[in-house]
Amino acid sequence: ALLDAKTVGWVRCRRESGVTRRSGGEISTRLLHPPVAVAARLLTDLEVVGREHVPESGPVILVPNHVSLLDPPIVILAAHRYTRFLALDELFGRNRTFDAATKHFGTIPMSRVHPPLSAMKTSLEHLRAGGALAIFPEGRRVAYWGESTSKRGAAWLGIATGAPLVPIVIEGTEGTLSLAHPRVRRVSIRVTIREAIDPDAFVSCVAPTLAIMGAWERSVSEILGERNSPQP
Repeated sequence: ALLDAKTVGWVRCRRESGVTRRSGGEISTRLLHPPVAVAARLLTDLEVVGREHVPESGPVILVPNHVSLLDPPIVILAAHRYTRFLALDELFGRNRTFDAATKHFGTIPMSRVHPPLSAMKTSLEHLRAGGALAIFPEGRRVAYWGESTSKRGAAWLGIATGAPLVPIVIEGTEGTLSLAHPRVRRVSIRVTIREAIDPDAFVSCVAPTLAIMGAWERSVSEILGERNSPQP
């Protein structure tokens, strides 16, 4: 069956138990997960390692590397949780269908040129409500690991909420919908979900956000290799 008992139970809103009504994007994510997973298996060879590092409930910040437009749906498939993404507002306003879809699924727009106060406020509220949030520290698609300096927003949110940061290493998507290969191609993708980074362990550091992002970079580099060097 397309929808198993767990999925049906997840979708049902139980007011009598005090469960908050699910958002449309959360319900749609759960309903679309099975067919999207089937499509992913047809279009890619997808392998996920370390899914146990993503908590099934409670606040969590997913922190992937980013080389392809395919990365966001791959993160959702790998994490198996409804996840809201922080995305630069420059991505919006070009296509009405894209704008409507990203809004429906709860994407949080963030300004590159102005202080992202609204985006940070929305992210804090989502995490404090026990949600999952995904942030690409590189800020945009890059040609290779280490091309871009890591932004510290994920670390700041981790310190502010106590939510763990879970590094997610995506390999293989550089071959499709990337800067080097903009067209859709069948690729082999491996997603490695690393052990969570506890932000509370860094609060006594002189520069805690920098220390947290350093830990994230080291975790990713253990899979992708050292930064600042194009992959062959």
